[in-house]
Amino acid sequence: MGRREVPIDPSTTLPELRALAERLRSWRHAANLTYSQLAERTPCSSANLKRAASGKHLPSYSVASSYTAACRAQCSAEDQAASQSVLAELHAAAKRAVEEQQRAARRSTVVPKPQLVHDLADLSRALREQWAYAGRPSIRQMAAQSRRQLSRSTANRIANGHTVPRDMRQFVAFLQACHLSSSALAPWFKAWVKVHGAPTPDEYRLVWQWLDANLKQFYLDGLRETVQAKQWRALRIETSTEEMITENQMRIKKAQQDCEALLAWLKRLSRTWARPFVVDPCAGSFAGELVPVFYGKHWVGTPPWSPVVPVA
Repeated sequence: MGRREVPIDPSTTLPELRALAERLRSWRHAANLTYSQLAERTPCSSANLKRAASGKHLPSYSVASSYTAACRAQCSAEDQAASQSVLAELHAAAKRAVEEQQRAARRSTVVPKPQLVHDLADLSRALREQWAYAGRPSIRQMAAQSRRQLSRSTANRIANGHTVPRDMRQFVAFLQACHLSSSALAPWFKAWVKVHGAPTPDEYRLVWQWLDANLKQFYLDGLRETVQAKQWRALRIETSTEEMITENQMRIKKAQQDCEALLAWLKRLSRTWARPFVVDPCAGSFAGELVPVFYGKHWVGTPPWSPVVPVA
C-alpha cells in the first residue's frame, strides 16, 4: 500500500486546478490503483502521474488523458468517452485559469494613457505599456488572434517599441490582441488620428469596410473630436454615401425595434378596448373602436403621446 496522498490545500490552489486534481484522484481511488500500477498501464512515470494529480501544477492534456484512460479501462465504452469529455472540460478550464494567473503576475501596474499621445514616439510607448498592462500576452498567441494582420515579428517589434503599426487595421489588431475591445478602443482611435491626421477619403472608405460594426461609432467619434471641423465636413462630403447609408440603416433598425416593442405593448392592452383592434404598421393606424379605459394609473384609449385616428 502506497503512502497517503497529500491533501490539496484550497487556500493556495486555483479552484479550477483543484477540481481537475480531485477528479483525477477520484478516478484512481475508484479503480483501486496505486501510482506504480498506474504507471505500468501508461507511458508515464509514477512521479509524473502523481504530479498531475497534485493540484500544484497543470498537467499536459496527454498525461491527464493517459491517467484517465488507465483508471477507466474497466468501464464501458460509453463511460470512458464520458470521462474523457469531462476531463477535456476540466483541463480547458484549468488551463484558462493558470494562463490568467500567469498573465496577472506579469501585468504591469503602469496604466497606459493614449489620451496623452502627441507623436509617434508617444504612440509607440503607449502601445508598449498596453501590452505590458495586458499581462504581456505571448507573441505567438497575439499573431494567431490577429486574423493574419500581425506576423510574429511585427507583433514582437511593436510590443518592444521598435516600430509602430503601419496602418489602422494593424493598429486595431494589436490592441485587440492586448484584450481591448468596444469602448476601450475609443481613446486609441483619437490617439491614432492625432498622430496621423485626418485620413484621405480612400483611407476612410477602406477603414469603414473592414471595421467591426460595434467599433464604427467610436471611430467616427474619434475623427469628429480630433480633426478640424472643416476637414471633417470635407471628408464626409468627399466619401461615398455608402457609409451614411450604413449609419441610416442602423438608425432605422433601432427605430423598427422601438416600434415593434410599442406595438407589442399595445397588443397586450387589447383586452381593455371595446372590441379587438388590428394594428397596421404600414398604414400607421389602428382599425377598431377606441374606448378610453382606466388602466392602472393611466387612461388608455387614444394615447396622448401618439395621434391615433380610429378607422371606420
